[in-house]
Amino acid sequence: MAAASTFKIKKAVNDIEELAELLRKHLDPKFKISVTKAGSGLKQFVTGTTGDTLNINKNAYHGVILTLSDPMAELDYQVIGAWMCVPNPVLKQFVGHDGVLDKLICNLIFSNGKDLYDSVQETIIAQLDGKRVDVGMISHAKAALKGKTLWDDESTEKKA
Repeated sequence: MAAASTFKIKKAVNDIEELAELLRKHLDPKFKISVTKAGSGLKQFVTGTTGDTLNINKNAYHGVILTLSDPMAELDYQVIGAWMCVPNPVLKQFVGHDGVLDKLICNLIFSNGKDLYDSVQETIIAQLDGKRVDVGMISHAKAALKGKTLWDDESTEKKA
């Protein structure tokens, strides 16, 4: 999983709690799964999130945040957004995912998060009939040049 990934899923999921239950059954029990509600307008402004999120954490340093789009009758899929994150707010202030401190110290203390990221990605693909799509700017440009939407352009999907 890249730092930010997008999946389109064929299996309909009503809300973030249902997504949490589906993933909880298939992910390693050592991962902590929690749902964060968007809350009031003030809370959304302070946290920077406008919707409910699903947080899957391995430890204080490795985590994934998932968002779920609302189902739309005209589409036969929903969208899940996934971001790698540092779950601990104090630790987040000191490290990033690309700095020297990150590479030298945090990976020694917390190991790497590959098992978490791979597990989340594989579970979404297998259990929700998901497909990872690349939504970078280059992919949007390629799709637009072909007169297609990003979702129709099969060449933009990541190769496993």
